[in-house]
This record gives sequence, structure tokens and C-alpha cells, in this order.
Amino acid sequence: MNLIKFSSLVFLALALAACGQKGPKMPDCSSPEAAKFVTSYVADQIIGDGANDERAQDLIKRLTVTDIKTAPQSSGGSTGVRCNANVAIAYPGDFGGKIFAIFTTPSLMNGLKDHLGIKYGAFYGPATYKQLHKLFNANINQVETTTLNNEQVREIANKTLQKNIDTVLTIDNKIDVTYTISPAEGSGENTAISVKSQINDIENYDQNVLVSKLLGNLQ
Repeated sequence: MNLIKFSSLVFLALALAACGQKGPKMPDCSSPEAAKFVTSYVADQIIGDGANDERAQDLIKRLTVTDIKTAPQSSGGSTGVRCNANVAIAYPGDFGGKIFAIFTTPSLMNGLKDHLGIKYGAFYGPATYKQLHKLFNANINQVETTTLNNEQVREIANKTLQKNIDTVLTIDNKIDVTYTISPAEGSGENTAISVKSQINDIENYDQNVLVSKLLGNLQ
């Protein structure tokens, strides 16, 4: 689904008016107010797209806006500041160990498969398990086994699994977003700011939704 997800949020930011300054202050890409609403948007999207075992307030605490840059401004005369950043998801420290245990223990794999089938139904349950299995077991079947004994094959497979888990949880855990902060005319010390956000890398975003679904089912 190559759709750009977007949302427009309006909030009030208290600004200290400089002496003699007129009109709203131009917003900053790295402002805490903008980060708050970008992480809230991403959390709502992840939960709405299937990770509904997560609570928004808990997920937001594990989201951090990083690699913030001012993006090229779009044509059309927009007065807002266009920003690009990554929203990094901090997965719990014991999550990787739980995933490793599941995919190296047949009884746990079958238990997860059965659980997902009951929770998501006869179609979406097996489909979710198949996606998870493919994600964490990528490249394991490419191990050349003709000259190796079973113990050597298992050792290589486990190392590949661990590498995949580490990559998913600590490298692919960043979601590319673009957001535009636009000032609006305000009165007094209150300045209305509009923040419009969109998720750019849908494939990586979908992967993190899948991993967040797994996390919710293991808690």
C-alpha cells in the first residue's frame, strides 16, 4: 500500500514576544512542540494500522525524533517550514531475547502461530505469523549445508537469526517522516501553529507495525 499517510494537527505554543516584534515567530524543525505532535501522529498511525495492543501513551514514550533537517521547501508559496526526520522506536531490552527464543524453539513457534490464529482469525493470523517468520529468518535457508554437520548448521542459523533481530530492532527501527510547521496569526502571547506530518518509507513503516504487533502479543 504505497499511500502517503498524513495528518494535520493544530496546537497552541506559548511564545515569548520579543520587544517590538510583530507577527508569529517562524517555527523551528527541532522544536519540542513539533516533536511532541510528530511522535503522537506516528504512534496513532502504528496503533491504528494493527498494533492495537499498544497504548498510545506508552508507545509515545519509546519514540524519539532524530536526524532532524530542514527539507527543501515545496513549490506553491507555502509560508511554513518543511522538515525531514526519523522517528526512532526504542523496543524493550528483553524483546530481542524473546524473539530469539521463539524462533529457535518449535513449541514456542507453534504456540505463537496458534495464538495469532485465535486472535486475528483463520486468514490474518497465519498471514501475520508468515510475515514474522520471513522477517526474522531472512537468509537462513541460504546456508550451504552439504559440508556441515547439524550442529554447525544450527550455529550458523542462530547467528543469522540474531543478526536479523538486531537489524530489525536497532537499525530498521527508524521511520522516515516529513512534517511542515506553519505559523498562523495569533494574539497576545499565544501563537497558533499547524503541523502537517507524513510517513515516507511505507515499507519500513509497515515492518515496524508488524514488529509492534508482535511486541503487543508478547506482553
